[in-house]
Amino acid sequence: LPKHWTLPQYFALNSDDKRRRYGFPPIDHAVYTDLNARVVVGYAKLYEATGGEQFLRTAEKCAQALINERQQVQGWMLQIKESAVANQDQRIHLQSTLARPYLRTQAHFGVALLALYRVTGDQIWLESAQRMGEAMRLNLEDRELGGFYASVVDDVNATVPRRKPLQENGMAARFLYQLGKYTKNPELIAAAERAIRVVSIPAMIKREGRIIGNLAVALETLTSEYVEFTVVGSTNQPQAQRLFETGRAYYEPRKLLHYEQPGRYPDLGQPVMYICSQNACSVPIFDSKGVANQAAKFHKAIN
Repeated sequence: LPKHWTLPQYFALNSDDKRRRYGFPPIDHAVYTDLNARVVVGYAKLYEATGGEQFLRTAEKCAQALINERQQVQGWMLQIKESAVANQDQRIHLQSTLARPYLRTQAHFGVALLALYRVTGDQIWLESAQRMGEAMRLNLEDRELGGFYASVVDDVNATVPRRKPLQENGMAARFLYQLGKYTKNPELIAAAERAIRVVSIPAMIKREGRIIGNLAVALETLTSEYVEFTVVGSTNQPQAQRLFETGRAYYEPRKLLHYEQPGRYPDLGQPVMYICSQNACSVPIFDSKGVANQAAKFHKAIN
């Protein structure tokens, strides 16, 4: 584009021929882990709503490819990798490919892993989320005051205090709260609460303006009662699978869905589902036809 032009002037050209005279605007070809994590969550929810296997395959393929390419030995994920395609356009600033953990990346990808665990019951996604959660806390958490830093210490913030970004701490709190509920680890839930408290300062919120979506969702997540759909049985039992699939199809925004072996719940000799919150629990559900009925009664009882 001519140096004095702005992008609006370029897009104001009203035909393809006119635009082609000046070439195409720069396109960012980089693959960002945090943005792909949001796509994974979207496809997981689409699978949950429609049952379309193609959506689940897309979500799992994307998540596994990122894990294979970007997960470090310590467990955290790279935000971006160097790419010849991404850097071949001279009009785009070179991408930073520093091998360092960013809170935004870990929090978003952690939520994506738990979304996959919720819709599949596959332990591999929960184990990956646990590994990431440990790495995120080890590298980025302020263990003394609570909350998470945007990244690790570098030459810049060795002299300038590191930031605890509000939005990213909101996402990290959502991730750790859900992970804590799934793994029955109160320490993770406490870390999530500390992250919310440390950034929920009126001055900080006012400074962010309207960009507080993740914080608002995190506050709702932590203050609303969770609804846990637990299938007591093995993933290879047809009856357990039917119960799980029925639970997956039932819409409940606070839903935690997973398989569990007998122990916390008794062994009744066959797969069974329980729908519980912190203060209430359904009767044992043996038939997938009863899931929606019990869930509706339970939902009404806790609202």
